[in-house]
Amino acid sequence: MKLELEIRQNIFESEAHKLHVNLLYTAYWIRGKTDQILQPYDLSVEQFNVLRILKGAGNHAVNLKYLAERMLNKQSNASRLVDKLVEKTYVVRESSPNDRRQIELKISETGLEVVREASKLVSKMNVMFDWISDQKKIDFNDSLDRIREEYN
Repeated sequence: MKLELEIRQNIFESEAHKLHVNLLYTAYWIRGKTDQILQPYDLSVEQFNVLRILKGAGNHAVNLKYLAERMLNKQSNASRLVDKLVEKTYVVRESSPNDRRQIELKISETGLEVVREASKLVSKMNVMFDWISDQKKIDFNDSLDRIREEYN
């Protein structure tokens, strides 16, 4: 459905303004769809992101700084997210044997099972992009990368 109909706004300052609003609206829309998929697992998108990062680290323990640097939402409170995942037994938190002040994090077996199951469902969302040619996907990704490079 066209953006104008979705948000009931017919006039934009410019095509650039419309693009900005459309990107935000679409990101929130995709976020909502992802939230629905993760709801049965009692996971937020940010918690799911943390679990994926920890899964990607394999058997290596990581610290909060490592997580924060890799998170999609840089505004998220990594410490609070980890606390909730520890409560759910999806993450194991231990003191570093080398430095007791340092906290090490690893995904638990339960967390690994949950992230694997949820990832399968989240990956199915990619069908929404099937109608776009591979070249257009590459171009769109390049454009998004360039926006962040130019205005970072």
